[in-house]
Amino acid sequence: MAFPSPPWHLSAQMWLSVFRVPGGAGVEPGVYGAAFVSYEPPGVLSYRELLVARLLDTRRRRVRITDIWVDNETSREGGRVLWAIPKELAELDLEETRVGPTSHTALAARVDGAAVASAEFAAAPGAALLRAPFSATISQERDGAEVLTSWRGSAKSLPALGFWDFDPTGPLAFLHGRRPLVSFRLTDVRMVFG
Repeated sequence: MAFPSPPWHLSAQMWLSVFRVPGGAGVEPGVYGAAFVSYEPPGVLSYRELLVARLLDTRRRRVRITDIWVDNETSREGGRVLWAIPKELAELDLEETRVGPTSHTALAARVDGAAVASAEFAAAPGAALLRAPFSATISQERDGAEVLTSWRGSAKSLPALGFWDFDPTGPLAFLHGRRPLVSFRLTDVRMVFG
């Protein structure tokens, strides 16, 4: 399957929450981020994504994607082949409504009809006036070797109210019942991956 050559220039909206996980039952302890992302034109691909990543190294801003689903086969194959990102396919829904200046976003992910996670966010995206840069290194493993990928860009971000529901018997059960430490709505995200 053909996919865009790296680096991928992408445009997106993102809903992100940060969790602290004590570990256990095969789960590494640490700080995890869970995010729904909607990739949009004029980026090289348009698709939706649910991902969970663990912070490996704060000083070097290194993270590892532990779980990830997309609704686009081209993105799945490109992520696997180019960067060893373990993308799987899912049905990903996003519905946004506005009440005055506040946006309410409902997000859901299902695999073979079974719920994986859902989330609701409330934020006032018009209040995100300042664009800030970000960068990190994605560290994945393939055949016992580390695959490092750069991720950089900029976004307008603001705090949000984020509520998540993770299936207690699903692949993200280790996040079930946990409250986010903090949540953000990121708008007008411009990123370069790879």
